[in-house]
Amino acid sequence: MGPGVSIIVLNYNGKRYLRRCIDALRAQSFADFEIVLVDNASRDGSVAFLRERYANEVRSGKLRIVQNRKNAGFAQGNNIGWKAAKGALVVLLNNDTRPHRHWLRELVRTMNDHPEIMVCGSAYYDAGKREQWREMFLTRKTGVSMSLAGEAVPARRETIGEPHLISAFFVSGNGVMLRHEDFDRPFFAPYFAYAEDTYLGWLAHVRGGRVAYDLKAQMEHLGAGTKRTAPKFFTDDLLFHGSKNQLMNPLIFYEWWTLVRALPLITLAQIGHVVDNPRKIWIKALASWWVLTHIRTILRERRRVQAMRRVPDREVVARMSGLFFDEHLAQELYRGSHRTAIRALNVLSRRYCRLVRLRMQDLER
Repeated sequence: MGPGVSIIVLNYNGKRYLRRCIDALRAQSFADFEIVLVDNASRDGSVAFLRERYANEVRSGKLRIVQNRKNAGFAQGNNIGWKAAKGALVVLLNNDTRPHRHWLRELVRTMNDHPEIMVCGSAYYDAGKREQWREMFLTRKTGVSMSLAGEAVPARRETIGEPHLISAFFVSGNGVMLRHEDFDRPFFAPYFAYAEDTYLGWLAHVRGGRVAYDLKAQMEHLGAGTKRTAPKFFTDDLLFHGSKNQLMNPLIFYEWWTLVRALPLITLAQIGHVVDNPRKIWIKALASWWVLTHIRTILRERRRVQAMRRVPDREVVARMSGLFFDEHLAQELYRGSHRTAIRALNVLSRRYCRLVRLRMQDLER
C-alpha cells in the first residue's frame, strides 16, 4: 500500500534551498508521505547532495529522486513527478519553501473534509516576514479572483465551509494540494512556466470544483528561488512564456461566445503591458506568433478541457471579477497618471461587462 501523500518538489540548480525544505518536511506532524524530488538537469550538485545527506530516506523510498536529462520547465517537470507519485493526495511544492510543522496535516484534513475543493493552496509569506501573512490573508479581508483578461485581482472574500478556507479563482502554485484521482496531469506541458497556476484553478472551476487557500496550512516562501539560481533565464525568456501562457488560457477555457465578449479586454490588457513597459513589444509579438504557429496544439488541449466541462461559463465567469487591474497593487507600483488611468480602466471594464451581459461576482448587485 502506497503513502497517503506524495510531495513533489521540483528542483533546478536549487541545492542551496534543499536542506531547508527537506528538513522542514521531515519535521511534519503528519508522517504518511513520500517526497518525489524531480531534478530538472541541475548542474550544481543537487542530486549528489541529496543522496549523501538523506541517504537513509533514499534507501527507504521516503525520498525518491527523478532525474530529467534536460530542464523540462515547471509544468512538465511537475507532470513527470505526477506520474511517479504514489499518493492519493499530491502536493506540488516549491524547493524554496519551509512549511510549518502542521502544514501537511492541515492540507490533508481540508481535502478529506471538503470533497468539493479540488485545489487547495498554502497560506505563504516571504522569508523573515511573518507579519506579511497576516496582512495578505487576514487584514485585507479580500479574496483572490481573476479579471476576464487573466490578471489577478482582489475579490469579495468568501469562505468554503469553514472560516479558514478562503475561496479563490486560483491559488499560487508554490504549495498546492490536489487529489490524484481528480487530474490525469496537473498542467499543459507547453506552458513551461508562469500562468500554469491560473490554468490549474480554471480547470477546477470548469469541472465543477472549488479552489481555496487554507489559512492554517502555513509556510515560509523565499520567493523566486529558481530565479536566483538561473537569473539569465528569468529575463526575456520567462516574460515570453508568461505572455504566451496568458494568451493560451482564454483560448483553452472560455466557451466561444464568452471568448468573443472577453477579447476586447484581453487585447486592451496586452496593449497596457506594452505601454507600461515598451520593451515588451517584441516579446509580445513573439508570444503572439508562437500561439498562432501552435494553434493546433492549443485547440487540441481546448477540446480535451471542454470535454471535461461540467459547469457552463455563466457560472465560471460569476466567480471572476469585472476589475481590469488591482488598484491596491497600483498604489504600490505607480504614481499620478498611472493610478488615474487604472481607476478609469476599472470603471470602463465594469461598464463593458454589464453592456455585454457578463455577470461577474462583483457586478451581481
